[in-house]
This record gives sequence, C-alpha cells and structure tokens, in this order.
Amino acid sequence: MDLSALASSLVFTLVLLGVAIAGKVVGAGVPSLLAGFSLRDSVALGFAMNGRGAVELIVAAVALEAGLFEVPTPVPPVVRDIFSAAVIIAIVTTLMTPVSLKLLLKGERAAPEEIKAETGVP
Repeated sequence: MDLSALASSLVFTLVLLGVAIAGKVVGAGVPSLLAGFSLRDSVALGFAMNGRGAVELIVAAVALEAGLFEVPTPVPPVVRDIFSAAVIIAIVTTLMTPVSLKLLLKGERAAPEEIKAETGVP
C-alpha cells in the first residue's frame, strides 16, 4: 500500500469514499426506513454498515491477486493508486463508524428491561 495515493489522487479517493459511505447508508438505511424504523435509526443503521471495512480489504486483495490492478503503459495516476485508495477507504470508513454512531445515537440508551425482552435473556 502506498500512502502517496492519498496525495496524488486525492479527488478520486474522496469521491470513492463518498460513494462508499453513501452506498452503505442508502443501501441499508432506505430498506430499514421502509420497514418502519425512524429516520434517525435508519441513518444510524446505514452508518453502522461502514464498519464493514474488512469486506473492502478482501475485495481489493482478491482484485489485486486477479491482476485487476495491473498497470497499462503509460500509467494513469488513478490506476496506479486504486488499490491504495481502496485500502485507505476501508480504514477510514471502519474508523469513522463508532464516532458517527455515537453522534447519531447521542442520548439513546435501551433500558435493561428492553434489552432482556428483545434478546430473550432472563
């Protein structure tokens, strides 16, 4: 992984980061909203999906091994830096999950009775 990818392809990395976050928030948030969750809970559920950075790392590693990141000649900067950008995005989305959930669910706490009723624990 080359951290210079962040500097040389900053716009690409930021756009990819935005798409990754939006895809998870919309992909998980909209169905939960349609299922009757509140808007706040639906958005929180979408942001919780950002903690799945390991999936991006696995996909990036498989793509790298499959030769999908092989560079043509001349090497476009985006192609050169795409694997590093994917790793950076996985790390950022994973680290932002607890912070975003804490902000979104501030003051939200289930009572012990509610937790017991939902889980079936006596």
